[in-house]
Amino acid sequence: MFSNDIWYYSGRTKSGTKVTGTISAISAVVARVKLRKQGVLADNVQPANKWRWLKLTLNKLSFRKAIGEKDLRAFIKQFMVLITAGVPLLKAFDIVIEAQTQPKFRAILEDIKLGVSNGLSLAEAFAAYPQVFDYLLLNFLQLGEQGGVLESLLSSYVAYSEKTAAIKQKLKLALSYPLLVLFVAIMVLIVVLSVVIPQFQEVFHTLGAALPRPTRVLIFISDLVLDYGGVLLVILLIIAIAWQMLYYKIERVHLFIDKWLYRVPLFGRLAQKSMLAQWSQTLAVLFSAGVPLNQALHSIARLVDNHWYRMLTLYIQQEIESGNRLSEAILRTGSFPIMMVQMVAVGEESGKLEFLLQALADYYTDEVAVAVAR
Repeated sequence: MFSNDIWYYSGRTKSGTKVTGTISAISAVVARVKLRKQGVLADNVQPANKWRWLKLTLNKLSFRKAIGEKDLRAFIKQFMVLITAGVPLLKAFDIVIEAQTQPKFRAILEDIKLGVSNGLSLAEAFAAYPQVFDYLLLNFLQLGEQGGVLESLLSSYVAYSEKTAAIKQKLKLALSYPLLVLFVAIMVLIVVLSVVIPQFQEVFHTLGAALPRPTRVLIFISDLVLDYGGVLLVILLIIAIAWQMLYYKIERVHLFIDKWLYRVPLFGRLAQKSMLAQWSQTLAVLFSAGVPLNQALHSIARLVDNHWYRMLTLYIQQEIESGNRLSEAILRTGSFPIMMVQMVAVGEESGKLEFLLQALADYYTDEVAVAVAR
């Protein structure tokens, strides 16, 4: 958890007035509890200092390293089973905390339990850890508590997370072999340039023969690596850091790279099919849970990793709120396959949109599997 005890918050009062400020607390959950007692419903609570972005990034990486997706799914399953069995909420927390072997995750669950026992809703308590719990789970917790269907929504979330995890795993398997080959090729190239070529260069000098241009270029590159290898490594490191800063700080660069990613031969199509499978699956799950279409699209925009598809999803949301149909909005983007547009249109006409969205998700999941096999 954060060591900083000053938190910036934004939220609203019971009358609906938006408020912002800072509050002192040992954790984000405790900050939310204090705000609730002051009559403020917090929407966002973050560490309040000039290094906030760095702390958030480091904590996010730390949590991801300590808490795996399997651990998270196992916790949700256990929690769902206990709630379905009629175990009281706080008792359910005691049981899952006792069974938890990850110290960091155990501390997080104890903090969440503290918040719930002090009057926070599940959604509010879990929202204190956005580094661990994704927006879809928080959305389902809120809907489940409001509608009294928490068990069924948690079950839907578990099924969804398992399907998306399977898609991601297939994508990783597809990329692992070519990346391994590329790594080995680079290592071999470095050995050739730094060890093999210099030995041949001595032979060439002994012969005194005129060398062809490709050989001279190769020798020049070898000399460059031997004489300036350290400098080149530093330059490459600087370029990599600058690239990351441009990618995350400048939205236009971020957008261009994420859009270009899907145009990469072979792997671009694989990544796009994986994205479409996740997009369709998420929309199907949210739609089946009774979430209004515009809110479901807003949730998807916060869940997808690709900035280009996030922007497209927000555009589709705006089109829906303007009174247009989903199929028409998707068609206008020009970035979704025509088959997907047609399937969505059929779903809207027949009143079976949820079924056809699920069919699309299954279709693209199978396509990813086929692409991985190839």
